[in-house]
Amino acid sequence: VSMVLDVTGSMNWKNNGVAKIDELKTAAKAGVKEFIDNSSGNTRVAIVPYSSSINSGPLKSAVVDELGAPITVSACATERRGSQMFTDAGPSLAKVTQAKGVPCPTTPLQLLTKDSKKLIALIDSMKAGGTTAGQIGLQWGWYILSSNWSSMYPAASKPVNYGTANVDKFLVLMTDGLFNTQSSGLSGASVPNYAGISTLSGRLAMTYCDAIKAKKVKLFTIGFRLNEIPVASEKTEAFRLLRDCASTPLAGETTFFNAENGAELTAAFKEIAKRVERVTLTN
Repeated sequence: VSMVLDVTGSMNWKNNGVAKIDELKTAAKAGVKEFIDNSSGNTRVAIVPYSSSINSGPLKSAVVDELGAPITVSACATERRGSQMFTDAGPSLAKVTQAKGVPCPTTPLQLLTKDSKKLIALIDSMKAGGTTAGQIGLQWGWYILSSNWSSMYPAASKPVNYGTANVDKFLVLMTDGLFNTQSSGLSGASVPNYAGISTLSGRLAMTYCDAIKAKKVKLFTIGFRLNEIPVASEKTEAFRLLRDCASTPLAGETTFFNAENGAELTAAFKEIAKRVERVTLTN
């Protein structure tokens, strides 16, 4: 399971004195406990905090600057460029770009692990800031689940090959707003259009959603306090993207969750964990 979590600046906004980032921490930690501590023990979890970019942490060597040189200072990473942009090809085929001057979360991504204490400590360290490049979170959440990237991972974090018997892959995307950020100079000429999606960031995200689902990764999405988005058109688009990005639900199932408050956000993560556990037990 790859948890892709929004830590943008709007997550600092408060409701009844409680910041949304703190509500997310409570909910995500409850999800981790449900995924790992309250389960059969067969689930590994990864976390990708995202804002204007992601912090590649242990995967820094897969990232290059805009001139193609290895990065030497920050571990910030943005979109991959070129023909492999919308694939999960390993870094030996195509590195990922660090766009110049783009800030990233202080908390790095965490590879797949069964260590709930490590995951909870990482969640507690998250700080909110920056704008919303959800496509970058999706991109890296997918890489973590892809065996094409296995050469980068320690044994305990290596994902199995797609199609391996009795193994399922899940990605959970959470956001509180409209995807509105992409790297400067990034062209949308080769990016598909999607009905109801106007931003380039949103179109990039939807292209990733389709590519991820094509690999039989089950995609859950969670919108958090989306009804608080002040611009009506942006609110409509944010709902549209998350509904369209999520996997097609089975009968009686939900794959898009609309959480209006912290309690509903916690319930969404717990419900997704229970769905994953049911799949695990039937394999």
